[in-house]
Amino acid sequence: FCFDGDQAGYRAADKAMENALELMADGLHLQFLMLPDGEDPDTLVRKEGAEAFEKRVASATPLSRYLFDRQSEGLDLQLPEGRSELRARAEPLLNKMPRTTLRNAMWQEMLRLCGNGGQWQNRGPGKKYRGWRGERAERPTEERVEVKLSKDNTLCLALLEAPELAREVSALAEGTRQLPRAGQLARWLQDKNIQTRKALVSGLALDKQARDRFYNLFDGLEHIPARDSTLAAARELLTPNEEAARQQRLATLLRNLAKLSPEEREELRTLSGGQ
Repeated sequence: FCFDGDQAGYRAADKAMENALELMADGLHLQFLMLPDGEDPDTLVRKEGAEAFEKRVASATPLSRYLFDRQSEGLDLQLPEGRSELRARAEPLLNKMPRTTLRNAMWQEMLRLCGNGGQWQNRGPGKKYRGWRGERAERPTEERVEVKLSKDNTLCLALLEAPELAREVSALAEGTRQLPRAGQLARWLQDKNIQTRKALVSGLALDKQARDRFYNLFDGLEHIPARDSTLAAARELLTPNEEAARQQRLATLLRNLAKLSPEEREELRTLSGGQ
């Protein structure tokens, strides 16, 4: 993966990492190349030459190092509090991975970073997180951030979380000019018959043209809402407004008043409240 080296680029890289973890089978290698601020691959190749850029690619950060570097950011691992916080951050991410040698190795690396005085408690699906034995495992409550996104951004985020919404989003986008990016992403998902997040990550990983096309999809976003909030907001946009639909149908019937069938006249009386 290749991303801009600014805050938005790191947020996008974090999202890509989280989505890719569940696909990390043994033998699959994933690296992160963070570009200098304000640069893209084309400008770097022109400025430094192809050979220098290839060296950057060859020295890109492996998934394991990127994960632990990011999760330990701002923490003092010389302190028990810092090591405990690192484990609390990393454990949910590692549990997304399939049972592979790579996951086992990353667990061991986390134990090394956090100190191996306790035994790793793998939460597993449906089990409450217990953390280190004898230690209360609670993360500090983070301040809630109110996030207001455009309809276009909301639906793009929803498609990343639930690609199966592509048909509905595409249909909605056809009737408006306010959803250009969501419409493009939805049509690509439909063309590739992508129905799951795993298929989406795999599709983007294998389709360079699609990566280039959607690379800047979320430029400018300072905060990404939680998955549940994103899907709830998208569902509101995708659910037809009953009153608006009633008014539209009423207007259609009134325009064709002289040609209405008995059934349509009855529908008109019902929609107009019997008036």
